[in-house]
Amino acid sequence: MKYRRPGVSWVTVLVLGFAAVGVAAVGGTVFKKMTGLVVAPPRPARPPVVVYRPLAMDDAVLISVAVSPQGARIMLDGEPLPSNPVRLARGLKPHMLAAAADGFAPAVEEFTADKHKTVRLRLARAQRW
Repeated sequence: MKYRRPGVSWVTVLVLGFAAVGVAAVGGTVFKKMTGLVVAPPRPARPPVVVYRPLAMDDAVLISVAVSPQGARIMLDGEPLPSNPVRLARGLKPHMLAAAADGFAPAVEEFTADKHKTVRLRLARAQRW
């Protein structure tokens, strides 16, 4: 009798296929751990960090600005007013508050930030000749 070599069945192919997938997964994990290769999703852009330096309650005063007409541009010491009311360091240094609007004469008021207060600016209509 002649020896007959055994054939390859579909079950053998299936088992060897799953074994190959398992070996690839384990090998990839080991490679990733050893090389430190980490694929992270891209991070969204962050807005710039704003740092606020708080003032102690007794070192700061609130200055409210009442201006007429209401749409006027307000400047504090040559810079646009950041908020209304504005919080300033308490002191006797004079500050300059200016307001301007189209069709009105500009107004300027000098004040000191010695206590909480409201500064009122009334713009007069510009003369047309």
